[in-house]
Amino acid sequence: MAVRFRYILGCFASIVTHCAIDLEKCKRAEKFRKHMQLLWQNNIPMCIEVLLCPDCPCGAQRAQCTEVSNMPAPSDILLEQWMITAVTKRVPESPQMAVRGLFQAVRSQLHFSQLAAWWNNSKGSDPVNVSYRVTVSGEAFSSNFKRPPLEHSFPVAFVTRNTAINVSVRTLPRMENVPMVMCPAHPVNNGKQGIEGGAIPKRRKSVEDQAWRLVNYSM
Repeated sequence: MAVRFRYILGCFASIVTHCAIDLEKCKRAEKFRKHMQLLWQNNIPMCIEVLLCPDCPCGAQRAQCTEVSNMPAPSDILLEQWMITAVTKRVPESPQMAVRGLFQAVRSQLHFSQLAAWWNNSKGSDPVNVSYRVTVSGEAFSSNFKRPPLEHSFPVAFVTRNTAINVSVRTLPRMENVPMVMCPAHPVNNGKQGIEGGAIPKRRKSVEDQAWRLVNYSM
């Protein structure tokens, strides 16, 4: 069972990016994988969040944080929230698929996601600061969307005879442009509006722009 789940996690990792041992992003991804495996082995439902951070030193610090469950700032915008749960008994009447089919469905979801569209349009340069966190499912631990999210549930995929994996995702409604995220710690350079209508700092180029070009998010 443990070997099979390590294989599953490896496949999910390969969906997101090509790994290189000397990249900090890949080191963080390995920490995420180990933490997810620990939650799975203890039958604890997990939540993976993707958050948009401001284009400033505060946002860069959160985006580069190595903590698996780092706390987001109130101004961060929750883009995606993935729920992964182990199901230990069969539900005959529910739709079912093979594990590989689930991989393909998740890959498609990522390929056509809001974040992938933004990076594709900007050649990987915008947005600059994106934070990922893994936490336990539940209102006490999860972040909140700033607008009512869209929801999608994937068919249950069986890992073994008695164990299945249930995956669902909630996403912020699509936006044509990347919203500006407010940062109360830095001065306002112009009067543009963020997703909540507040003034935000002007975007500027960052060394992270080049780092994102190394990531083939949409494969």
